Amino acid sequence: VIPNMILFSIIWSFGNSLEANSQPKFKEFILDLLSTTDIKIKYKLEGEFAPVKFIIRLPEEHDLFGLAYDRSRNRWESWHVSAPDFPKESEHCSLIVPTQESEQVSFIIRQLLEARKHFVLVGPSGMGKSMLVHHELKKNFLDAKHTYLTIVLSAQTTANQIQRAIECKLEKRGRKTYYGPLHARQGVVFLDDIHMPCLLYTSDAADEEDNVDIGGSSHIKK
Repeated sequence: VIPNMILFSIIWSFGNSLEANSQPKFKEFILDLLSTTDIKIKYKLEGEFAPVKFIIRLPEEHDLFGLAYDRSRNRWESWHVSAPDFPKESEHCSLIVPTQESEQVSFIIRQLLEARKHFVLVGPSGMGKSMLVHHELKKNFLDAKHTYLTIVLSAQTTANQIQRAIECKLEKRGRKTYYGPLHARQGVVFLDDIHMPCLLYTSDAADEEDNVDIGGSSHIKK
């Protein structure tokens, strides 16, 4: 199980961050690494090291980015894209038709949030990033154990405004300086559409770095 999970993580971290024209080379390297190919000779790698060989069985006809690892069944398979039952009264503009790409992004978002990891979802404008995040949060992170808060940013938004928007949705828990979402739930903060100029980032955004780096923020009045 662990080698398969490592491979899946490599594909969706190192591999997925590459440009499209570099991904075929990445696929070739990974497949050579899984085979009996001597990658030190083929890729002229220098240094005293022995490549780690994983025993992993992938489907014969496959694309690395088109495969998902099912941990419960310990096997690789194609991403499942199922068409949901849309209510007849739904407006067309509010519907999300799933594709392989949207399923992949939603899965990665869900795994990162369940692991309580901070992340930035990047891509060209108009690709539906915000809609995908909202859909995933509403579907899986709005229940008795979870809640979420969306803050829409602009070039005029300051770090203090962000901090106040978050704090007004929290309640005090036990200790004097410990706060959390209402009803002891876990919270997700979604900062939508970051447009932070360099001058604003170097001055006012220090508090948001604190939120990510140390899990908290400074007291505004003190």
